[in-house]
Amino acid sequence: MERITLEQYEYLLPMNEKYGKWLDDKITARKIYQPFKHLFETLHYHLYKREDGWRVISKKYEENFEGMLKLIKEKPVLLTGNTTKERVKIFYSKNQFYLNNEAKTSDEIKKIIFREDMMTNNWQTDVNLLVEYLELDALGENEVYRVYVLNTEGDNPKIANVFSVYELLDKMPTWKKETKFQFDELEKEIISLSKYTPQLEFFSIDIIKTAEDFKIVRMNSNPEFPLCNEGFCSEINDYLYARFLDKKNNYSNPEYELKQQKKEERRKDVEARYPRGYYPFRTSPLILEYIPNFDLPIEKESWARDRGFLPNRIVQYGINESNQFDFISDFEYSYLGHVNNKYRKWFEDKVTIKYILRDFNECLPAYYYLISFKNEKNRIIRLMDCPVDYKSSYEDIFRLVREKGVLALKPDEGTHGAGFFRFSYQDEKYYLNKKEATEKDIITLLDDINNQYLITEFIVQHPDISRIYSGSVNTARMTVFKKDGKKAQIGNGYMRFGTKVTGGVDNIGAGGISVDLDIETGYFCNAIRVKDTTTESCSKHPDTGVTLEGNLPEWNAVRKKILEIAESLPEIEYMGFDVSFTENGIKLPEINRLPDYPKLNKLTPATLDYLLHKLRKKKLKYGYPEKLEFY
Repeated sequence: MERITLEQYEYLLPMNEKYGKWLDDKITARKIYQPFKHLFETLHYHLYKREDGWRVISKKYEENFEGMLKLIKEKPVLLTGNTTKERVKIFYSKNQFYLNNEAKTSDEIKKIIFREDMMTNNWQTDVNLLVEYLELDALGENEVYRVYVLNTEGDNPKIANVFSVYELLDKMPTWKKETKFQFDELEKEIISLSKYTPQLEFFSIDIIKTAEDFKIVRMNSNPEFPLCNEGFCSEINDYLYARFLDKKNNYSNPEYELKQQKKEERRKDVEARYPRGYYPFRTSPLILEYIPNFDLPIEKESWARDRGFLPNRIVQYGINESNQFDFISDFEYSYLGHVNNKYRKWFEDKVTIKYILRDFNECLPAYYYLISFKNEKNRIIRLMDCPVDYKSSYEDIFRLVREKGVLALKPDEGTHGAGFFRFSYQDEKYYLNKKEATEKDIITLLDDINNQYLITEFIVQHPDISRIYSGSVNTARMTVFKKDGKKAQIGNGYMRFGTKVTGGVDNIGAGGISVDLDIETGYFCNAIRVKDTTTESCSKHPDTGVTLEGNLPEWNAVRKKILEIAESLPEIEYMGFDVSFTENGIKLPEINRLPDYPKLNKLTPATLDYLLHKLRKKKLKYGYPEKLEFY
């Protein structure tokens, strides 16, 4: 097969589709590969920029600059960025601080650590790290082993290429192909690490050899093209060149062009919904969409729209001319957009969440299989909770549902329960949402390249919840925020119940029921739902006749666990938990990086205060007045 050129390789990028984000930065890679943390440099401090200053994170040291100085006096550290390779040594000797052997004052060190434009190659960053300084058994700290891993089927990883790369400032790096990688124990670790994330087909790992061990300093989902005559080995070359031909052929396919056109339309729609700047509220697609649950006079609707509110909010919150600025409007909530920083990508799909929250695995459904689109077709990938003797095959998926009785099929991405199926087996028959289905029907569903299904444990909810309605997994939506970036608090919550019209989910917009929830006590009451063009109270469930009122089980323990999970993610400050209740604790079907503005339930004063605080900061950043003039 032909040798792939640099231009052809760049045409292939990005590699590994959406899961490439796992290696895009050092913090995310450490989160994903928690069982392999001994392979990485010790992270002492993680700093990221908030709208009101730097957030300092450390598990071991004081979370301030004084704590950093104390650390530097005890041991040398390396200052590095979250995505870059540049590394600056900071140390203390004979009552003097040094930066790469140049004497500095503590104030100068502070300016460097909290500096957004780092010192070389116009490196711009809003995330800085302080990691351990390692004594190297090598020519210098810029020499690395660059290991290329190929894992085409998810369960067959191999180290295909190794180069030693020596990088000098302002000079081209020197590459040397390593014909034998003679570090058996490390090789076993890399193979194990690769099997742990079978979604990644091709990636590289930068490793430095210390006086005692090896440490990973960087992972790359888009590995660098080798800058030496030998280039990639034949196995990698053939894999990449075949991918190149496939992509080239697909780009000329009319179906692909149509798919890209639809993708572009969705992108434009998202841009319109989540703008960076203000524009007349009436032109926003978002503000034209609302639940028409109140017959308001036309002048009231006009007044609401001019201020960015969906008209039903006027009645929902009692908004008027004098108190309008006490509330965040629907348009402003969309303008505020993703409150979280770049780490919101952890919540873009359910598989990533499962890796990130490994320490709370008991709170997440068991994940058995992922149907993933790879190389223009769907393939079956075994996930972390799949029984050992089960293979990546449809035969074993059917075997699993026969063993478990019921499984959940849900899209890896998406919210509101869209695309959810209850996949069950009873009396030698298969069912999708309680409708009989053949094996062929189910394979057709899973084999459709427009579907990317997760096959997970089906949550068996607590009898007290199931008694009210058992046709869906009913959840409490709990919104959590950290106004100071550190301390988590539950802002508001409401209970949701499905109905016959919602299928197997509890989506309020699809006909589900919203019930007020007292966050302090776990008591729920005052149920309401959308019916036709209005809302109505419903003291009893419309399908079962059971009263929609009661206490959620083990509420104090639930609150404690949700706050514990939130505070284990210091990088994330605003999220929505969907909490289901079982006899053995809670399960989290979903965690949202941007909770919906409640359709029927009200935002609490504390939540409104937090959101308005964030809104003021963003307006200030983009030069908008705190209070806008309206038509």
